[in-house]
Amino acid sequence: AEARWSRGRAPLGWLSTSGPSIVRADTGEAIVLRGVSWFGMETETLAPHGLWVRSLDDLLDCVVACGFNLIRLPFCNAAVRPGAKPTSIAAHCNPGLIGLGCLELLDLIV
Repeated sequence: AEARWSRGRAPLGWLSTSGPSIVRADTGEAIVLRGVSWFGMETETLAPHGLWVRSLDDLLDCVVACGFNLIRLPFCNAAVRPGAKPTSIAAHCNPGLIGLGCLELLDLIV
């Protein structure tokens, strides 16, 4: 599934450094990383916080609207075990996420 929040923005792609700057590897354009931490996958729910009340697209739209271009998404070892399934995801907000494994959910976010 393609994330709606990417609206016309090119993905950052590979990054590199040039002196003190972080730059796009392909163009050399300097960028500033502005990050936010989104907890939840490291807890017993194995799901990013808030997916029981808002859709993934809405939450990612909010991240972009606040000016962030980087998400720190901590997770625990249990999330990468075979068969691990996230909980605390509401079907009415996120019907496409129901039944996904933790790594499949992580793929959609990343």
